Amino acid sequence: MKINRKNFIRSSAAFLGTLYLNQLFAESTQKIPNSSKRKSALVIGSGLSGLYAAHLLQNSGYKVKVIEARNRIGGRIYTFQDKRSSTMGELGAEFIYGYQEHLLKLCEVLGVKIYEHSIETSMFLNGKYIPFNEVGENPRTHKILVKVTEMYTKMSDEQKEGLDKLSAANYLSYQGVDKKELFLLELKYSLYYGESLRHVSANDFIQALAKIYNKKNKIFKINGGTDSLLKAFVTHIGKQNIKVNNPVVSITQNKDKVSVKTKKGKEYKADICICTVPSSVMNQIQWSPDLTKEKKIANLQVKYGRITKIFSQFNNADWINKNWHILTDRLLQYVYATDINTSLNTGVLTLVSTGDKSDLFTSLDEWGLRTVLYSNLRNFNYNPTTSKLEQIQWVNWQHEPFIKGSYSIFSPGMYYVKEHLQKPFGRVFFAGEHIAKESGSMESCLLSVLNAVKQI
Repeated sequence: MKINRKNFIRSSAAFLGTLYLNQLFAESTQKIPNSSKRKSALVIGSGLSGLYAAHLLQNSGYKVKVIEARNRIGGRIYTFQDKRSSTMGELGAEFIYGYQEHLLKLCEVLGVKIYEHSIETSMFLNGKYIPFNEVGENPRTHKILVKVTEMYTKMSDEQKEGLDKLSAANYLSYQGVDKKELFLLELKYSLYYGESLRHVSANDFIQALAKIYNKKNKIFKINGGTDSLLKAFVTHIGKQNIKVNNPVVSITQNKDKVSVKTKKGKEYKADICICTVPSSVMNQIQWSPDLTKEKKIANLQVKYGRITKIFSQFNNADWINKNWHILTDRLLQYVYATDINTSLNTGVLTLVSTGDKSDLFTSLDEWGLRTVLYSNLRNFNYNPTTSKLEQIQWVNWQHEPFIKGSYSIFSPGMYYVKEHLQKPFGRVFFAGEHIAKESGSMESCLLSVLNAVKQI
């Protein structure tokens, strides 16, 4: 290859990125024995946590098998693409934040392209459209939120444990946020949790809020869809090493091996296992010896958000504004433009509902869903007689098999639950967004894996 300035910079960046990840991994895997007796591993789950775990273990010399219950990889990453128009949308994880440094660096090292995504949120409340330039936090509310995040950085562990006993909604009300402003905060942050702030511990919320208020608050998306990250992992791991349509029914272990049996009657054995299944389904697996009482109870305590995401593609889409990011008080809480194909004059809107509103979609068939869309989108100049809804796909995450929810939620009084979730069980180690110190993101998935491999 000809060495010019561009190629030199590109090669140097890749090299430095590799060094960065190698250093992180070296720190995480320093306890993994080099003995050939521990060179096989099973990973249960092929979401981001599972694929990252398999990637790291394989790079460390392990022979790895990934076992996936569903008929596709990715877990809560799900990119949908319309074959005719090539437009795409995300029905699962989508955004990367500027403070999520490990995820950003991983994309760079794997050659996964990202781009900065501008979000200028408008509102539709009480039948009135409020443009972006008129939307903003009440100055008094903003001052309160800044104050509580600054207070949090100075809190002792004992004080944080005390804060954890309160719900985020009650704590904000106590700090002086009025009912109207609390309603708007609930509307906004339910998109992060899939539930009301009444169900979220104040400790978890303020910890996350401190990150959101971080100066590195740029937002990015992955070029070609979030599943480009999955494809990069599969290239390294090898498709033949990922077994889909294989729900795990039992995990048995002794002092030498772990044995995993699936619903298909398959049995896989290895020296170690990393289990990345959500807490919502963990106790459905038969364990021998049985999981500890503390771990079982911890799994039962974790709640998962209720989120429905809808991909909707329209022809004659001139009425769709490519900059739309609209927060509403309607059944469709969040409406944003995802992709526009100008040559075909087609446009994609992603629509999001959370909590109780999301549950209303459970019993709807496609006709019912279309009716809801027609009714709600009329507020945004949609005319079904001139712009046809060509394609519709949706995921109701709380009813997805082997997942049963969107993000994990830690309610008041669960301060020590993660300690039980993170604790290894014999030759089985645990990872997943619900186990990370700060849960609920793709970054959480990666950091939980680093914590798991540290324990091996």
